[in-house]
Amino acid sequence: MSMSALEFYCPGCSYSSPYLKKYLIHLTSTHGTNKHFIVSCPLCNSTFSSARSFSTHISSRHKRRLNDDVENGSVELLDNLVNDRTVFNEMEESAGEGVEEEEDQQQREHAQQNNDSTTSFIKRILHFLFTLQSLYFVSEAAISYVAMNLADILEWILNHNDVVQSAVMLLRQMSNVNHRLTKMKQYFGYSCPQNDSLQVPIRNNKSINVKWSFIPFLENLGNFLKLPEVQADLNRLAVSTNEVMTDVHDGYFASSHPAFKDPTFLKIELNSDDLNITNAVSHKSHKVFFIYWTLLNLKRDHRSGQVSKRLVAACDSAALKYDLLDRVVGDFLDDVKTLCTTGLRVMGAGVEKIYFGGLFFTLGDYPAQQSIHGRKESVAAKTFCPCCDVAADNYIDSIDQVINSS
Repeated sequence: MSMSALEFYCPGCSYSSPYLKKYLIHLTSTHGTNKHFIVSCPLCNSTFSSARSFSTHISSRHKRRLNDDVENGSVELLDNLVNDRTVFNEMEESAGEGVEEEEDQQQREHAQQNNDSTTSFIKRILHFLFTLQSLYFVSEAAISYVAMNLADILEWILNHNDVVQSAVMLLRQMSNVNHRLTKMKQYFGYSCPQNDSLQVPIRNNKSINVKWSFIPFLENLGNFLKLPEVQADLNRLAVSTNEVMTDVHDGYFASSHPAFKDPTFLKIELNSDDLNITNAVSHKSHKVFFIYWTLLNLKRDHRSGQVSKRLVAACDSAALKYDLLDRVVGDFLDDVKTLCTTGLRVMGAGVEKIYFGGLFFTLGDYPAQQSIHGRKESVAAKTFCPCCDVAADNYIDSIDQVINSS
């Protein structure tokens, strides 16, 4: 069998040729970009993934067969094979340059696509934050909180790719307030506010509907006591050696009463405040009365913070006008009686503990109460002192320091 009887068949189409040069041109021009293309050698049935490797195989492995064909007078075919090899090298160099240019173009398109994706992501985040602040009147502190926690959530998702789909579905469900509150109660023991109202008769045979909301006190207190920072304050020694009162624990009553001198006895203090809510359209204001409690067992700097002010009830100012305060705080007073008599069972770190407590009243002028309770934190937490304009983030730098001259 001579080389002249060889026929090169294309595995990707019906093309065939007895000349290697034409066959290689066909492979490169027609099937050059096919990554799953397999070329088979007609002499030994070896397979190759590219036309270049197939040409190298023909020239190196079947050289003896080519020499035999020369002896048999098939010089023209050998010359064709040699010329085919030279031409193919030139074709490969040209094709290689084209492939490199194509790869560079693909890399540029991929980089541009990544830049477009990054830009789109940044725009969506900015639109989300600015819409939240401008349309829903959210404070700057809240925007900062949302941005930082959103970054933490995305970082967590990077390490938990298996929950991405379920997380997206859960977030869409969180748009419903009922579903959101149900999940909060399921995972965090959240106590939903309870709503109540009463029709109060007024003059001219008319009536007014007074509404209020309250939070179950014992449930709220139980969740608060489970916090590790609260447990750390309850287990600390509150005995002071100062000659002046710096805290409620330094008073004679708190240090001598058999129940109040116990550091684990829960000392509850009530506070109240009014808040005017103004309608931006009609400029009509609504006064809301808030009642909240504070746990005096906490350290001064902890209990003066906003997070330690726990809400008892919120009602319309009309509740005070029509003597409905006992109805507003009725649930709270019943829970305080339970706390004083049977106590509150709290499960923490696998250990159940029973806490007892009661109301604790502090009397004194305003500067004295400021001194006893420590630094007060306002709602905005920016200017906490009512007597000056010192800001909370740099109040330490505003304190005058007298240099010791000695």
